[in-house]
Amino acid sequence: MKYSLFASLFLFLSYTHHGLCCSCTISLLDLPIVELGIVQAKSPGLSSISALIFQGELLEEKNTANNFKKELIFKVIKYYKGVEKDTISIFTNSTPEACGFYTSVGSTSLIFAGLGKQGQYYTWRSDCCKSIDSEQDQERYLKYIDFLEVITEMKDGDYEYNQYTGHWQRNEVVDLFKFGIKNGTFHGIWELTDRRGKVLEKGEYSQGQRVGNWKIYSTRVLENYHKRVEIQTIEYQDGKAIRELVTIKEMGFNSEGEYGVLYEKTEVKNYSILKN
Repeated sequence: MKYSLFASLFLFLSYTHHGLCCSCTISLLDLPIVELGIVQAKSPGLSSISALIFQGELLEEKNTANNFKKELIFKVIKYYKGVEKDTISIFTNSTPEACGFYTSVGSTSLIFAGLGKQGQYYTWRSDCCKSIDSEQDQERYLKYIDFLEVITEMKDGDYEYNQYTGHWQRNEVVDLFKFGIKNGTFHGIWELTDRRGKVLEKGEYSQGQRVGNWKIYSTRVLENYHKRVEIQTIEYQDGKAIRELVTIKEMGFNSEGEYGVLYEKTEVKNYSILKN
């Protein structure tokens, strides 16, 4: 019982230390980076790649035969990713309590949607994915639009984005994403950090090609409150990966002693010289 209590406390402090009450709200990046498919790191709390990203005005909301879902019909203002149409239907759960996305007719929203098995696009409320109504959260809406414009148009400049440590709590600000663009390609530092201040990716580009050593951190939650972090150190030359070192760091509790023991171990999983 004591072991379980301490293990639960460890898990809570490690992964949800911002006091978030819903699994939707543990998003570790307050910027649609993963949605665009430009991130290699994987971790609980990172969202998925979006099939469709657009800015649009809600024309109509319809009930469906499934009482738990509704259909939102948007007039598209601008596409950032996906098939382009003048109007498009997006499906979501019926209520915000069920993670459904809410907006009102005539309002402008930024929609990030996944593609379902039956060819329908789905989205969820803003703390479950990045979809957001311009009137409900203008600060975040404008931040996302600015980032999407920079990336999709590859505007030259050195960029640095920050984020709050919590989705709703807007007190402490931490680093999020530093990168540069030159002549329409990534150039210079590339550093991605999550809400907890942990680096997810770090490296450098030169004229659109990765150079030098890159580090990519991916996390998995294991059974019995254990966490495993895979650290890839990849050496690039002229944009090609030539060497890779994979290190595994595992943290958790074992059942030794009256209260259990917190442990951490590190091992080299793989070292390889890659063929081009």
